[in-house]
Amino acid sequence: VYAVTGNKEKVYHYLDELNTMNFYSMVRISLLKHDPMYNSIRHEERFQKIIQNMEAKHAAEHERVKQWLRENNML
Repeated sequence: VYAVTGNKEKVYHYLDELNTMNFYSMVRISLLKHDPMYNSIRHEERFQKIIQNMEAKHAAEHERVKQWLRENNML
């Protein structure tokens, strides 16, 4: 709602809070990247950095799980 109404301070407050999590599903990342609600900030550097950080955390968790599966002969 804050993104649509142009309240960038509130949008980034909540996105920064969300960005403190350790893992993100691709669904959540994809929603942030493509939801029209975020059109007003989608190309801003701050928004892009948040997305990049979430993608990096997702990739790291994906690799961690893949390694665990290999170590346990499940992959």
